Amino acid sequence: MILDLMKPILYILFCVRIVDCQVNLQPEYLHSVLENGLEVVVAEDHQSPLVSMALVFKSGAFTQAAGQGGWADLHRRTWFLRHTDMAPSPAFTALLRNQGISWTSSTNAEWQSICFTTMGDTLIEPLNLLLKAVRTAVIDEASAGLAKSAAVKTLRVKSTNPRYRLSRAVQKLLWGGSIDQRDKDGTIAGINALAVDQLRLFQMRYIVPNNALLVIAGDVKPAYALEQAETVFEQWPQGYDPFQSHPLADIEQLNTNRDSIVVHPVAGANLVVAWQGPGLDRDHKGAVAMRILSKMLMLETSPFKIALYGSGKVLDLAINADLQRKAGIFTITINTAPQDVDEVYGLLFEILGEYDANTLSLWAMNEAITRLIYESHEKRNNPVDHALELGGTWATGGLQFYDNYQEELGKVDLSAIRRVIKGYLLARPHVTAVAVAPANVKKLNLDRSVNPR
Repeated sequence: MILDLMKPILYILFCVRIVDCQVNLQPEYLHSVLENGLEVVVAEDHQSPLVSMALVFKSGAFTQAAGQGGWADLHRRTWFLRHTDMAPSPAFTALLRNQGISWTSSTNAEWQSICFTTMGDTLIEPLNLLLKAVRTAVIDEASAGLAKSAAVKTLRVKSTNPRYRLSRAVQKLLWGGSIDQRDKDGTIAGINALAVDQLRLFQMRYIVPNNALLVIAGDVKPAYALEQAETVFEQWPQGYDPFQSHPLADIEQLNTNRDSIVVHPVAGANLVVAWQGPGLDRDHKGAVAMRILSKMLMLETSPFKIALYGSGKVLDLAINADLQRKAGIFTITINTAPQDVDEVYGLLFEILGEYDANTLSLWAMNEAITRLIYESHEKRNNPVDHALELGGTWATGGLQFYDNYQEELGKVDLSAIRRVIKGYLLARPHVTAVAVAPANVKKLNLDRSVNPR
């Protein structure tokens, strides 16, 4: 009775919280496009004396054709190896350290990034080194060999991690014949088979200014930062539009349920269920709704979460919604006992059905939106996170999506959430993977009992 009376008050309070976040999330940055097509964004923030500068390219794993898994990330590794007019590695990274520059780089499904962070006193030298990293890397047999050696070593270490092996199994099931368009790591055999000419082709096709965004975030004055960026990057010649000359292949649609067992000496069992979700290009509102749903299901008051934990069969629960341009990924990961895998799997879909029918609430949706806004706001307090979030959003959804993130969340209603549950999670095929110890596979016959739907 008291809780019912308090619900309108709680709803008003959460609306106030959302409005507060909306004010704080208004993007304030300077945006310009250089003559060579390079987009430049400068986001001023004086909370710390640091400034991060990131180059982001639309050149992730989605550029890879069949048999080219690991192509994009292998090229990324050459940025820190041998450069023209410099001694062999580690001369370049030593130079960065001497300049007081910390760095990070990464490749994912839809974009690549390289980010330098330093004190904001002067930008000209860090920007020159940033351009040098991506433009003058020597791509020959020696540098390719170094990159391959590092990639293979990393892959061997990762392969000892049961969570990584489980994630890889899910990716292979989910994307089927399109796996190389989503697999940034590749395989050891595939990496070793990549030729130097392929790495040069990647450089020429995708590492061009008109396929890139430069983000400068932190303790800078926008006009000064833009002037420095123009001085350094206007010398970079424009390339061809890589996607006009080489359109991307469509993603293979999942048309049947698939399952896999990952055998690893683990305690308990890790169950993963994943779907191809809506993509920002084809179902923009559905993709945003999917992200909100992932937060709704994990709320402390979520009937979904309460029911799973209340069964006594679930030890841990994680839900993730990965927004991508063509097709997103919705993943539910559950830690349980090996003997409970089938029961938990069935319970998962039973609760999802009931959740859709009876327990969606406006209050829960607004709470989920509030948390998403807060998370985005927190990233903008750190120059590295700010630069990479802005760049990654540009590559996946465009700057307009970044600008209007608060508004995009607010456009989603309960009917859009229901459509994701009913139209994707309950109606479309999914994949299931379980990581268990060898003895439990044989003992419980999981290779035949999992995924009965």
